[in-house]
Amino acid sequence: TPIKTYTPEEIAGLKQRLADAQEQFAQVRADEFRQRTTGEKGANNIGSIIRLRSQVGVLQSMLNGLDGQGRTKSFAMGVQDRDQMVDASVLIRGDLEKPAQAVPRGFVQVIQSPGAVPSIPANSSGRLELARWLASEDNPLTARVMVNRIWQTLFGRGIVSSTENFGKTGQAPTHPELLDHLALRFVEQGWSMKSMIRELVLSRTYRLATSFDAANFAIDPDNNALWRATPRRLDAESVRDAMLVASGDLDRNRPQGSLVAEMGDAGLQLRFNPDIVNRSEKYRSVYLPIIRDQLPEALALFDGADPNMVAGTREATNVPGQALYLMNNSVVLQRAEAMAARLGTEATTPRDRFIRSFLICYGRPPTEQEITSCQTFFQRFVTEAQKTMDVEKARNLAFTSFCQSLFASAEFRMLN
Repeated sequence: TPIKTYTPEEIAGLKQRLADAQEQFAQVRADEFRQRTTGEKGANNIGSIIRLRSQVGVLQSMLNGLDGQGRTKSFAMGVQDRDQMVDASVLIRGDLEKPAQAVPRGFVQVIQSPGAVPSIPANSSGRLELARWLASEDNPLTARVMVNRIWQTLFGRGIVSSTENFGKTGQAPTHPELLDHLALRFVEQGWSMKSMIRELVLSRTYRLATSFDAANFAIDPDNNALWRATPRRLDAESVRDAMLVASGDLDRNRPQGSLVAEMGDAGLQLRFNPDIVNRSEKYRSVYLPIIRDQLPEALALFDGADPNMVAGTREATNVPGQALYLMNNSVVLQRAEAMAARLGTEATTPRDRFIRSFLICYGRPPTEQEITSCQTFFQRFVTEAQKTMDVEKARNLAFTSFCQSLFASAEFRMLN
């Protein structure tokens, strides 16, 4: 379903606005040129030139993105084959204005292709043939790389730790027979990631606790043999989603369309506002707009992957900006307020709310010592807040601050 369909009248209005903006832009440019050549003093037209250039670009982009029926042509970024295939040329020093000899389309020669090398028809770009080769049962590399990445996601480290390097300069697999077995199973199951994930999470190894064992540590301090689970931080998307789940605000529905299709290329380039990608949305982080050089703050601060690069393994940092975000950001405060309201409907006494909050955020009940600490925090907060507000508002604010402190805790952001 299109995000928006423009009527013929609306399209005509856009064309008229574009014509008016182009006419104004030409007039302002002419005035600026006349003032510079004649020395005539007049108003500074630089601001108007920038504004009108941006307006022309946005309107032109909107019209270029519509088909004859007023519907948007594209809903997501992608690559399409051209009607007429051409061979790319070598660019001297990468300069588009200096093309050299043409390079005929062909299969990547540096790849040691098993079996016959795919042939590329004259009317094809070669992308389809490359995709078929990558997903061929005769090519074991793709399956091995994929199951290794699934394993890394679930266990924290791949069977081959150099996730992006399966060559001779990469690390050898810690369990080569297991890697071969999983690759074969992956192909047998129709390349189903869901089936592979199910098989791994039901294994005994995945269900191991993080308990320390001195004897095992003496033999295998790096846990290469996986004698225990390794605690690790949640990734950026999971931290944000966890706050939405804890607050009860998570919208599991998929948003319609994309920010790119809604704003258009020119809108993103010329009139982009960072608040657009940082606005308080309640759907899952996988649906957040990922725009080059404009990663949402909630992801960038917590080591989200750089959209400009291929990242097989993410960094895991602990920097002050993360704590400041969890303490002061309005989005986090909204989630804390929502969770406090949720606790008010699911539990009655403060003690019950503390127990319920631990179950929601940590997946475990609190110890008696933790309950005592929570009660002490709550009483002190209410006592101080009552000096400037009524007791009911002070209690609500205390529970909101308590929920926010849970979000900022290390345990909330750890996958145990």
